[in-house]
Amino acid sequence: MAKLLSRQELEVEVEFNSFALQEADDNLVPSPFPKNSEASAFLSVHERRVDIKSGGHTHTAILTAEVWSAAPGNEAKGDWEAEAEGE
Repeated sequence: MAKLLSRQELEVEVEFNSFALQEADDNLVPSPFPKNSEASAFLSVHERRVDIKSGGHTHTAILTAEVWSAAPGNEAKGDWEAEAEGE
């Protein structure tokens, strides 16, 4: 059974329908945002960067990030507007 290891809520600024979470040192990210971004994907996973698409234009959103010990089952299901997984 998967166990929730950590959960963090972040307020993020969404610009031009997307935002990214990435390594703090830009020199370690091989493909800078928004290059190599998948146009229609809600979540695109890249080396040291995760791109997230939004349905809105410039706005503030709340992102809840969870880290699980294994792939979560029904215990991870919640009342989310949208969800996706990445490693």
